[in-house]
Amino acid sequence: MKKRDVYPVELAGVKRELPLFQVEPGLKIALLNILGDVDLVKAATKALVKKLKDVEYDAIITAESKSIPLAYEMSRQTKKPYIVLRKSYKFYMGDALKAETVSITTLSTQQLFLDEKDHELIKGKKVLIVDD
Repeated sequence: MKKRDVYPVELAGVKRELPLFQVEPGLKIALLNILGDVDLVKAATKALVKKLKDVEYDAIITAESKSIPLAYEMSRQTKKPYIVLRKSYKFYMGDALKAETVSITTLSTQQLFLDEKDHELIKGKKVLIVDD
């Protein structure tokens, strides 16, 4: 494995060293990958929920995939539903809504799909967008 420069951070009392990746000449980003990092997810979620205690929202929405553990844990702690925007369409999603976006980590256009079953869950509601 290539030895990378790191950027040290402390999130909600949990220390991590984030590897730096060059995304274009002269620009590096520190990559936080929370998948599998249960201690960080729990600590970060506890701090986020506390910060958001005065924010009104009906549901939590996130894009697939790295922020799913964060959205799940926030949902579990707040008892509010969470929705995952998928990066590819699956037949069981029915009449899904589609939007295009550009991700800083892929540097290309991506599509996000909102499952048909989730339309009514967020229609006219306040949603909290969560991303890693």
